[in-house]
Amino acid sequence: MSELNEERATDRAERHLIEKIVGGTFPPNTDLPGERNLSKDLDLARPALREAMQRLSRDGWLDIQQGKPTRVRDYLKDGNLNILAGLLKADPDLVPNLVPDLLDMWVLLAPPYTASSVRRAPGLIIDLLNSFSKVPDKAEAYAQSM
Repeated sequence: MSELNEERATDRAERHLIEKIVGGTFPPNTDLPGERNLSKDLDLARPALREAMQRLSRDGWLDIQQGKPTRVRDYLKDGNLNILAGLLKADPDLVPNLVPDLLDMWVLLAPPYTASSVRRAPGLIIDLLNSFSKVPDKAEAYAQSM
């Protein structure tokens, strides 16, 4: 039973931290308060806070380095797809804006992964682009070529 309660506390800690990050209390590229103060401010046990911070680090919200303050990352730039789940947990009202926000995110992600692909396999990219030149200029034809 205590494991279930601890999980709930961890989820609550995660949600509170995300809300504070998104709400601007802890903006990107700033340090979080110390763990002791943060657990007191959020009324959370330190083990639950630690676990939540580890999750948020894994998902791209935080940068945790031993002996240094925990830093809030630029989650829209540096985060992974788990950022979306965290955002929706913190604010379910984000759902109506999810598709436009996802498209904005892909616009940010496309240049780096495209450049990386070109560097790693230029011949394959050239072949792929050449194959598209033979596809009729119709959405259905393009969709079927993929």
